[in-house]
Amino acid sequence: GERRQAEEDGAPPPDSAAVGSPRTKAEAIERAAQWRLGTEKVVKAGSDTEQHLDFTERTLKFGLFCITLMFFRAMSLVRREKESWGGEHDAINDGDNSNRARPTEERRRMRREEQKQQERQKKLAYALSRAKVGEERTRRRVEKEKAEAARKLHEKVRREKRELTACGRLQAFYRGHLGRKAAR
Repeated sequence: GERRQAEEDGAPPPDSAAVGSPRTKAEAIERAAQWRLGTEKVVKAGSDTEQHLDFTERTLKFGLFCITLMFFRAMSLVRREKESWGGEHDAINDGDNSNRARPTEERRRMRREEQKQQERQKKLAYALSRAKVGEERTRRRVEKEKAEAARKLHEKVRREKRELTACGRLQAFYRGHLGRKAAR
């Protein structure tokens, strides 16, 4: 029974039945071992070892999936960064209009605001230059008025001093005249 069952299953005959040279016997033994490895499971179904191996296999598969996902995500990020560094679709280009992207509405609005700010700065600079001319004229006029007032005050003081000395002289002359008249 056993031998017939093994032959029906396609198993080689047992190694005791092998007749011939040692090489032929070794080949028969090897075939029997390979057949046994092919038909028997190393880990029996339902055992703790099988559950542990299934868990490990699922974990490894998930880990490989995550690594693959991270690889492709990183490659897409690198490609995106490379495109942004390349300047191909920049709004500001170095004169080459062939690859230049059309400016967005926000970019156009920003440029208009920049131009308006520059115009305001020019107008402010012009107004300040005109005001500076006016302020300079006013400053010179005020300085001139102060100098004139100082000159007039100085002249008045000088005249008062001259009048005082002249008055003292006149009094001295008169006293001298009276003294000479009394002495005669």
